[in-house]
Amino acid sequence: MTSIPVIDISPLQNESDSALRSVGKVLRAASETDGFFYITGHGVDTDLISSTFETAKQFFSLPKEKKAETEMSDTHRGFLSIGESTMEGYSSADQKESFIWGIDEDLDDLSSEVQSQLLAPNRWPNEPADMRSVLNTFFDEVHNCSRKILRALAVSLDESPIFFTRNFNRPTSRGSLIYYPATEKNSNGYGVSPHSDFGCLSMLLQGGPGLNAQSADGNWYEVEPIPNTFVANIGDLLSRWSNGRFRSVPHFVVNKGGQARYSVVVFVDPDSNTVIDPILHNGEAANFEPITCDAYISGRFNRSFAYRN
Repeated sequence: MTSIPVIDISPLQNESDSALRSVGKVLRAASETDGFFYITGHGVDTDLISSTFETAKQFFSLPKEKKAETEMSDTHRGFLSIGESTMEGYSSADQKESFIWGIDEDLDDLSSEVQSQLLAPNRWPNEPADMRSVLNTFFDEVHNCSRKILRALAVSLDESPIFFTRNFNRPTSRGSLIYYPATEKNSNGYGVSPHSDFGCLSMLLQGGPGLNAQSADGNWYEVEPIPNTFVANIGDLLSRWSNGRFRSVPHFVVNKGGQARYSVVVFVDPDSNTVIDPILHNGEAANFEPITCDAYISGRFNRSFAYRN
């Protein structure tokens, strides 16, 4: 068994210099060793969390043809059915459905200069009727919390607090409702195959057991749900940005509890044209070439989602 740290980020609510330094030190240690950690003191309203899960259950319980009315666009917004997601390196499709949304953009407000494969209007269904308002409110609260974490991590690397968030004018962050259908108990079929997350920081709410992550020694351990916590993990882009100091960890989901599993995740990323250029200290060499946020994540999308092909 491997346990990951539980980190209270409530001191970051005022974002004082001392809080950024003290919490940042703990976040950095977790990011370098585990790449996964629980977050408490996040400030996201518990009633809003309950409403978000209820919205997910209502949406995924709709007939397939109703969900298909918002089928995935080529800009990664909308409903993704079972069979449309296959993680890179695996031949079997993930056994999950997803609904993906982001900053609630209006096409008329998106100039050609800022349009990208990651920044686009959402595809909202007609029902549940309050889905748009609930998910937008949830997204905003989680995004605000995540930016505090990123500022503390920047300070932990002796950078300005805004180092990771200075290009968050029109962030390409995305939210995802995920439904894993009930399977036979002790099933070994992947709800989502082993993969690392593509972007900077992922903020996950688990609605049940099934998430497993890989430790530094290559073994797998279960990331058990803890009430009123987010599971945060480092993604590929933040690992590259830190020149590999922070671990982007492979993880998978197997829903073997015999009942449906729901989760909600927000993937936190900067503006699409942000150049991810590794932070170098004391003359060290870069372990990664610079790349834009859009280029890296879009490339991973192309290799993971059937609709892209």
